[in-house]
Amino acid sequence: MTIPAKRILVPIDFSATSRAAFERAKELAHELGSEEIALITIWEPSPYLSPDQMVWLGGGDQESFWTHARRDLRERLEAFAPRPEGEDYTLTYEVVAGYPADSIVNAAASADLVVMGTHGRTGLFHALLGSVAERVVRLAPCPVLTLRAVPEKGGTTGAHTNERDGSAA
Repeated sequence: MTIPAKRILVPIDFSATSRAAFERAKELAHELGSEEIALITIWEPSPYLSPDQMVWLGGGDQESFWTHARRDLRERLEAFAPRPEGEDYTLTYEVVAGYPADSIVNAAASADLVVMGTHGRTGLFHALLGSVAERVVRLAPCPVLTLRAVPEKGGTTGAHTNERDGSAA
């Protein structure tokens, strides 16, 4: 069984797991006939500094600080995943400010499928901070495919998949 997925959302945090998620999204785009892969990266506000303090440290006003941060993140996103040539899907980039899980869930409102990496943290770290992927799986209005990077023999990183809603992708 396949799901219709015209628009695939891929959150990018520049980690190996988000690289694996992007690679899987490209495969799915071909398999499902998707029209767009939308990459999103989130600039998360510091819990220790107010926006006014960050502006002061940067020596400019708040608008120029956000403009610079957004431009820098977009350049990193485009370098991480250059636009493909000759593909049947388009690749779009978006940079948003906010908390990762909430921002991804909001962006998922216009997606048919979310493909994202998870770091697989457990124990005290997970209990204190929670899991972005776990929250997205619970709250997203569309199916979510999570991939966890796992060490393979020889020390390389592979991906373990976990599908939501029992949907086979």
